[in-house]
Amino acid sequence: NDETEEIEWRSHAPQISPAFADLIDQMVRYEFRSRFTNAGQALSALQALPKPSLTAVKTVSYLPNIVQRTQP
Repeated sequence: NDETEEIEWRSHAPQISPAFADLIDQMVRYEFRSRFTNAGQALSALQALPKPSLTAVKTVSYLPNIVQRTQP
């Protein structure tokens, strides 16, 4: 966003919960003082998020094609 200089990503990931989206927003804030001060804070916030129920998790059946090279 040119006005706030924040990354506008939410419209590209509508399946993400609002709580998780808020956490991601805090991690990528333009103003670094508004971000988590260390990885431990981010991890604690992530662990405190509500756990999704198994019925709420959308199964993704797409797997990218992976080409593996073997050494001769």
